[in-house]
Amino acid sequence: MNKISLTLLTLSLLLVSAMNVLGQKDRADIDDKYKWNFTDLYESDAAWSSAKDKLAADMNKVTDFKGQLGESATNLLNYMQFSDELMKKVYQLYILCLVEIRC
Repeated sequence: MNKISLTLLTLSLLLVSAMNVLGQKDRADIDDKYKWNFTDLYESDAAWSSAKDKLAADMNKVTDFKGQLGESATNLLNYMQFSDELMKKVYQLYILCLVEIRC
């Protein structure tokens, strides 16, 4: 490709990207049937807040594993399972932070 073709291709891609961003609708303008149903995750704002508070308490339990991970494979497995469950809860709460701006 010569320099002019590459420049035109780059400008075309930038124009398409800009059109996509400018053409986005506000969430309020989109029909409900096309939106995610976040009540599958949490029934209400109160349920979300409760889950957030429980997560904060659970995060403090991470220190319970301090100094024990190298003692046995069982301790390491227990921590990894605990950590995985904790991260699932974090991601679930975070999804609503991104989309609904509840945090």
